[in-house]
Amino acid sequence: MKWSMLILLCLSPIHTFAQTETTESKPLKFLTARPLFDPLIANPSDPQTQILVFAISKPFEYATNPHDNHKIWDFKFGGDQNLFVVDGKSWAWGVWFPYKAQAALDFGEPGTPIVAANFGLGLSGKVAYSLSTNNQLSFLVMLGHESDHVLDEYIFNAEERYGKFPRVDVNNQYLQFGVNLDHKIKTRVVTNRLTLLKTLDFWSHEGFYSYRVRGYGNILPSTRNYKPAYGFQYVPKGGKGFRTFFSYYADLSTVFDYWKLNPNKKDSSQFSQSLAFGMCDVSNHITPALLFRFYYGTNFFGQFGKNNQFGEGGVGFANNPC
Repeated sequence: MKWSMLILLCLSPIHTFAQTETTESKPLKFLTARPLFDPLIANPSDPQTQILVFAISKPFEYATNPHDNHKIWDFKFGGDQNLFVVDGKSWAWGVWFPYKAQAALDFGEPGTPIVAANFGLGLSGKVAYSLSTNNQLSFLVMLGHESDHVLDEYIFNAEERYGKFPRVDVNNQYLQFGVNLDHKIKTRVVTNRLTLLKTLDFWSHEGFYSYRVRGYGNILPSTRNYKPAYGFQYVPKGGKGFRTFFSYYADLSTVFDYWKLNPNKKDSSQFSQSLAFGMCDVSNHITPALLFRFYYGTNFFGQFGKNNQFGEGGVGFANNPC
């Protein structure tokens, strides 16, 4: 199961995009060569391809070695597939199909299990307006679905060590809204972004997770069913050779509380942050980018979202963002 999952993820398509020159007649063109409202490099959950081939993380809940840091692989394959774009002189709009598959392989556990796997897809509409040749304002509305899974080997290890593993089904449907400002400075683009995610009452439950836990009966639903976030990044969009990029992401994540007894109790939140930087080849967009990524906050792997002191850092490769 573990290696079949790896093969499935590796077969997922990886997208690269060409870049075009800035023109005065179409000031939007320097950005519409890539999808509007691109995935943010530092956001560990955005639909993009990133592989941390050497990473250290704090242990996941129910780890058989709960005291030491663990060596992991964090690999995510995804993209934001454009369905169509209407590009005018000072405005553009279109529809996209975002998708992702993400998993963590834990070398600190017996059998090196895949701890968790996240899958997501959606449909998004984006609109952009050119305030000037070098300034673009864009908006996002996305309907999405996310489903998270814990794999058998990790559960078997936990049951052998602790005698139990309550499996919570974390899946949700949501709407996400965003506003984004891109500012071009010579051959670089500076991005500032605000987003808000709100879960929807689809498929028998509202909130981030299902109410029923196998073998344990029902649990109370999440009550804080939204997530505000901010993003910033500085990415080269011209020139020659290898250039550096920088990206920052922060959100107020809901800390899952599966065993609360009061249905009116407000879920707590955690200020979670992610920092990413690296180098990309602006002359060859097929060349993967060198990526360093560091994260601290609520665990973004599904059921383990009740851990609000999760940390991860590592080095690897990513889709070329330049």
